[in-house]
Amino acid sequence: MKKLLILSLIGLFAYRTTDVLSDIGLTHPDAQQTIFTSITSGYIAIPSACRKLAVSQRATVISGVVNFAKSYTKTDDFKKRYATWRADAKPTSDAKSYDQVQREQKAQIAEMKKGLTETKASMAKLDAATQKAMQSAIQQQEKMIAEMEAGTSPMLMKRESVDQLNKYAEAEYQEKLKKWEAEYPADPATVIHKQLTAFLEQSAGVDFAAKLTDRNGKKYFTNPAYEQKSDNWKRCFRAGLEATSTAQQLAKTWLFELEKK
Repeated sequence: MKKLLILSLIGLFAYRTTDVLSDIGLTHPDAQQTIFTSITSGYIAIPSACRKLAVSQRATVISGVVNFAKSYTKTDDFKKRYATWRADAKPTSDAKSYDQVQREQKAQIAEMKKGLTETKASMAKLDAATQKAMQSAIQQQEKMIAEMEAGTSPMLMKRESVDQLNKYAEAEYQEKLKKWEAEYPADPATVIHKQLTAFLEQSAGVDFAAKLTDRNGKKYFTNPAYEQKSDNWKRCFRAGLEATSTAQQLAKTWLFELEKK
């Protein structure tokens, strides 16, 4: 969730919000899904039509695009999608009750007995020497199954062992839960706030006067240090000063609105 919605949508510009969607071949449901994906994953595939828009159009229409996104994030549809996405990412505990472990062990015994029966049946087709060679393994398997059924096998987990493993599992679960709560906050506004803040940090200090040079049909920064800049920094450079400044102002306004709540 490191890439910002505004940054991802910086190429999605036309003259009005509804025109933006139709001009780039997106229906409202498509646009809503794109916005949701951008917020939750930080990635968006920008239609090729967006890249053909004139630089002069971008600052004019970025407002409409962001306002569309802001409106959608307030809808019940977005909130339900977010809640489902968050719930799907929630970790689960590996702890098991002793009764559950016993059921699993009984199922394991049944599977072993089935396999042994099948092995014995297949032995009938083998020559006497092979059958004799396999007899020892068969007896060992029978002994193992008998011990497990009697509850004396060292392979069976005792209640004390299950309790100890559950302590470890619960500690691990609590750590995962803490991480999940931080990465998937209950309020989607927290994620949006985080992305807006990240955008303002990432877009600060972009050198819009940076020179480019052609090399093997591709453009590179004359200053090699700029080639090491983040993708977000480079996207802002390509979008231009006017569009980036507009996006920054919109981000500040959105942040202000979120912080007022």
